[in-house]
Amino acid sequence: MERGRILVAALTVLLASCGGGGGSSTPAAPPGNTYVLNGLPTSLAFAGGGFTGSVSLPAGNPPLGDTITLIAQTAPYPESPAAQLTGARTAAAATHLVLVYIGVTFGFDTPAYGQPGFTFVPPPGVDLAGGPFFIAYFDPLSPTWTYGFMGPGVVSNGTLSFSGPPTASTFKAGRRYIYALYQDAPSPLLASPGSLGLAGSGASFARSFDVTESAYTGAITQTNTCSGIATFAPASGSGPSLHVTATGVAAGTCAVTYRDTAGQSATVTISVTIGSVTVD
Repeated sequence: MERGRILVAALTVLLASCGGGGGSSTPAAPPGNTYVLNGLPTSLAFAGGGFTGSVSLPAGNPPLGDTITLIAQTAPYPESPAAQLTGARTAAAATHLVLVYIGVTFGFDTPAYGQPGFTFVPPPGVDLAGGPFFIAYFDPLSPTWTYGFMGPGVVSNGTLSFSGPPTASTFKAGRRYIYALYQDAPSPLLASPGSLGLAGSGASFARSFDVTESAYTGAITQTNTCSGIATFAPASGSGPSLHVTATGVAAGTCAVTYRDTAGQSATVTISVTIGSVTVD
């Protein structure tokens, strides 16, 4: 094997709006999604399962006439153990939601000092702020998936990117190596403390609480039953944490509830006391 036949990760982003027009260094996917690797580095497009994106390939000298075939699909490939990595959160895979599978096949034995990198542009309905994303890996010589092989992915300007691990390996000719993009179940949305007593009205009696969700960067919205009893600042915000100040207005008890985009909620009970009288 020549050491010159090397792949090093070099991610480039394929935006769906670019469409293959002038100025993009990522060529449009050819018929059959098979590319001839005449020169490297390069970034190769794929489309399937509602996703568009690119696979980054390296500086180096591929074997003469080498090819790479990229196929993206939502259905598991038949040679992979699908029961271990399903397309829905089930008892078999309670925390993983698979979004798309990418099959990668080289035409020649291809030595590499690292794995390819990936960039994904998701279809509508995929909330990039809604939880951490990872790539699982299936080597045809292995009986199981490797979870967390890449990630968590980096979200920027509507794209999701992964850098390949710099692990030396040789991709064997004609074998399909499978990468599965999946989203972990969101961390719980928490509010602490869960109840708050305010000993009077106005800023001098204000107190604070925190709403948190690890690895979440999406919107945190709020509803409450506290009209005329208490106010909250800020009224809403975004993850992973929101520090809220509650200010009493009048005696009473009420509740404020926070929600994330995954439908999780957390509630804080507010009790405002004016003088020595508490209204329940």
